[in-house]
Formats: sequence, C-alpha cells, structure tokens
Amino acid sequence: MLEFVDGETLSERIARGSLGVDEALDVCSQIAAGLEAAHDAGFIHRDLKPANAKISSGGTVKVLDFGLVRIDPATENSSSSPEAPTVGLSATGTGTKSGAILGTVRSMSPERP
Repeated sequence: MLEFVDGETLSERIARGSLGVDEALDVCSQIAAGLEAAHDAGFIHRDLKPANAKISSGGTVKVLDFGLVRIDPATENSSSSPEAPTVGLSATGTGTKSGAILGTVRSMSPERP
C-alpha cells in the first residue's frame, strides 16, 4: 500500500519563492534524516531532486520515488523486516551496467559524464 502525502513538492515550493533560512534548514535536515534511514536499511536513492521531496500540509518532508534505488549488497540480505520493500530491476546490487546513465540528467551532479 502506498501512502498519500498531501502537500507540495520541494520543487513546487521553490517555484513559489525563496525559502527562508529556518525553513530551508528544516527541509534539508528532514531530507537528510530520511536518506539516513534509507541508507541504514541498505537503500541508496539515486535520483534525489526537489521534485522527489514532498512537504506535507503539516510540514513533514517525505523523500519520494525510490524507483532508481540501489540496494547496498552488504545489507541486501540482512533486513530483519519481513515487510522490506520489493524493488525493480535496477535495484539489484549488480544490476547497473558500467557507463549507464540513470536518473534525471538535469538534476545530476556536474561531475557526471
């Protein structure tokens, strides 16, 4: 079952105008906490961008779209949760081909080829 998150994406929020320092720090710290939880579970989000972070109507930030997630091989078989998510083909520890470009090109770091 998927969770419905009411609110706007960070991309939509930025389009309305600049975030104040306090709001930006709050949003960024919540994104970092979400990524930390995903990393602790062995998932590496490979398409993080403002459109993939949603700010709920209550101010909670959710990291979305783990469609290009990479499962850390070191933790892949160590999940203690029987409800661990099943992910698509690109999510296996060895499923990415060398030189393949995944994600949204416009949102990639500049050092990416």
